[in-house]
Amino acid sequence: MVASLEGGLKSGQTIRLRGAGHFQVNSGYDNLFLNIEVESKTNMTIAGINVISKLEISLLEALEGTEKEVDTIKGKNKLVVPKLSKNEDKVSFSGYGVIKSEMIGDHIFTLNVKYPENVEDLINCLKRK
Repeated sequence: MVASLEGGLKSGQTIRLRGAGHFQVNSGYDNLFLNIEVESKTNMTIAGINVISKLEISLLEALEGTEKEVDTIKGKNKLVVPKLSKNEDKVSFSGYGVIKSEMIGDHIFTLNVKYPENVEDLINCLKRK
């Protein structure tokens, strides 16, 4: 039996599958009730139909661009971070979000660009140019 479900289920919800339970001689099959427990990912939250994550990258990766292996609801995938990315820029996978009413959200990664701990050499190098 296939149940028609929309995405965005939360822990503690119950789903009823009609006629999928035990067989009763006088009344046929009972309903089957499923209690939902959703495994949470520490770096993923849901906002509407989109999944939101933060991705930490180095200053060099932001300047040069890079590919990072990231966790998504569909497993690991390579995310392309474009050249000259800035802090708080957003990079996404289309169709990797929540399914709701024939719409599919995206998985959006907000970039967190980390500066090197010792930036004095970098600052001096940039001043010389």
